Amino acid sequence: MTDKNYSHKDIEALAGQLFEEAGGKKRIIERIRNFRIVPPFPGAIHNYYYVHKDVFDYADLNALLGRAALFLSGDAGAGEDYIELLGELADVGYLIDYCFCDRAFDGYALALLVHSWIIVKAHPSFSRTGQNGDKEKIENWFYARAQLMWRDRDEPTWKTYRPYDNQEIGIGACTVLAELFKHRDPALAENFHKLSDSRLVGWEKKNGNLDDTLFYTPIFCTVMWFYAHYRGREDLLRLENCRAAFENMLQQQPGNGIFTLYNWTQYGSAAGMMALGSHIFRDGRYKWMACRFIQERLEKRNRRQQYACRNITKESLAAECGSGDANELEEVISEELSHGNRYDHVWEGLTDNIFHLWYFWDDSLPSLRPHNYGMALEKTAGQGRWPYDPEPVLPDKVVFREGWGENDLFMIVNLWGGQNSPAGETVSHRYPASNEIISLVCGEQFLVQNINQVTRDVFIHRRELNAFSLKKNGEWLNAAKEGEGKVGVYPKLKIFNAELRFFNSFPEAEASKSTLYDYHGWTNERTILHRKGRYIAVFDQCFGPDEAEGGVRWHLQGEAIQRSGDSLTLKLLDSKIRVHYPHKEDWFSAEENPNSRNIAVYQHHADIDLDLLSRGRRMGFVTIFSHGEAMGDTAQTVDVSYGDHPAYPVAMGIRMGRDLIGSRLGQFRDDYDYDGFKTDAEAFIYNQDEGMLVFSGARLFRFELPAYRGMEISPYAESAISIQYDDSRILIRFKTPQNGVIKLK
Repeated sequence: MTDKNYSHKDIEALAGQLFEEAGGKKRIIERIRNFRIVPPFPGAIHNYYYVHKDVFDYADLNALLGRAALFLSGDAGAGEDYIELLGELADVGYLIDYCFCDRAFDGYALALLVHSWIIVKAHPSFSRTGQNGDKEKIENWFYARAQLMWRDRDEPTWKTYRPYDNQEIGIGACTVLAELFKHRDPALAENFHKLSDSRLVGWEKKNGNLDDTLFYTPIFCTVMWFYAHYRGREDLLRLENCRAAFENMLQQQPGNGIFTLYNWTQYGSAAGMMALGSHIFRDGRYKWMACRFIQERLEKRNRRQQYACRNITKESLAAECGSGDANELEEVISEELSHGNRYDHVWEGLTDNIFHLWYFWDDSLPSLRPHNYGMALEKTAGQGRWPYDPEPVLPDKVVFREGWGENDLFMIVNLWGGQNSPAGETVSHRYPASNEIISLVCGEQFLVQNINQVTRDVFIHRRELNAFSLKKNGEWLNAAKEGEGKVGVYPKLKIFNAELRFFNSFPEAEASKSTLYDYHGWTNERTILHRKGRYIAVFDQCFGPDEAEGGVRWHLQGEAIQRSGDSLTLKLLDSKIRVHYPHKEDWFSAEENPNSRNIAVYQHHADIDLDLLSRGRRMGFVTIFSHGEAMGDTAQTVDVSYGDHPAYPVAMGIRMGRDLIGSRLGQFRDDYDYDGFKTDAEAFIYNQDEGMLVFSGARLFRFELPAYRGMEISPYAESAISIQYDDSRILIRFKTPQNGVIKLK
């Protein structure tokens, strides 16, 4: 994947493509007018997707906004199309008498339309457009919408897009409407400003939206830019939280441009948000990421979607979905499939609209590939409801990154389990994802969330995630729910955010340890070791109050082309990865089953469910994902002891090729013997051939070393160190526990 530097002309070509894919002006007008005659379905999901309705949706909205971008670039005919389509929306009362699906998102759609209108109307060529006579009708439509918003400002529900603590969609709508009507109705404009000022949370208090999904982040950032720009609050753009919102989005993306998707079931992208970030900060890294998002969408995604959908047929859908309420699932999947060959998916067009991608684009800014490796990310969560009171910053994600190339290994771990506040006991949007691995990408995405196709509001089960889970009576255990499992019904769910014990990143490797407490009384400690250019090893060490059945689930995407002992090799399009699960008979058993779910979205399409299963009060699991030269390596268990007793699962060791890797539970501080290699390190990698030792939380090492001529110690290990070498054995001691790298000579 050669880095491409797109220009305004390329984005304009995309805008034209969107319009063609929507069927042009005539076809869009037909769908707008259908709002008058098509009744809503009784089911919430049908309205969420508008299944079997030929009506104006967010993909059509994006095509319309593209006409505004082309007008600003000099295409007078596109401007006439834009104004005519707005007039048609005004005629049917779109966003007044009719909405697409969700009033929250329609409030954002309103803000996008109003902002594009403000920019178009200010253009010198606007007065010469043939459709200029529709100006009064369009502005009366927006004005009627504004008056309803002010009337219903204190409604407890989403009746008219009130200001809202999460994406703050209402703030954006109020701000652009105040700008539009500051001369026509100064009192209303001032009222909107006061309302926004009084309800704003924004970058002064948080670094992103409260929901744990990247889908909302472009919405939140665009809305905050509306407020900062039109309210004269550019100071907000210089806050650390503002920068963090864009940086967190960037750092959660793999280098090949596959948009990281979690806790959301439809397509997404963030090219427009990255263009906004490059505009605010003059940062070429954000422009590079925007280019990579566009490039992946144009060159790769259709093939990836075709792969995910290759086995979805009418027969397979009928077999999975059955009858009754499940018919909605079948219809929604069919709806997803119908969008497969379009550049702009119906939901993607809302968060990543072509107008703002074009508007914020700067051809003169050089595109700069990022160069950092992995990192730990934090989020300001807050208690989630007005009046907003910020809570302490919480650990959010851990990113493991080999680099920013197309085939570089990338993994993202979720620490945030849905608990918006340390004081809260239930999770947001039923997302029990603490200590879960969201995604593993290496050319393609081989590890996916196998979550519900219809909408996340139907409750995500922990069994659908890549995490430690428990079983009861042979079935994966899930939370008890209050009432029926439908949109708007929240379950009782006590799964808290995982604690990040450490994350260390060195040039040679990365390591983390995170702990989930009180999962049905159980503790899951997940230790991850990333040997750059070779593999990622995942240790899960678990203990509970009573004997139970449980395990670690992996939802793998790709075709198993080879099985050998405790490993399988996956091929996905042009990429390969090997999955190792080395174990002794009394550690755990492995079950591999085909995943029969019909999921049209690439990021949620699993082909294989790999379950590592055990029973007892103590459990230990290890999984290694290798690529490149390390795909030929074997993984073997190592005897680990404490005194004369086996240490499993408190401490576990594996030989991966020529590397010795190990992990111990963080609550213990003992010296464990890994087949002659003794250490109290919480996690380590040792390769004698290379003379390399990477470690976290270590005070002691004692092992055989045939010859010793000195060592290099990384600056991370700052404590006083003592070294003894005698009779082909070396003893290394630190005064306090240290993290670092030692290179032995």
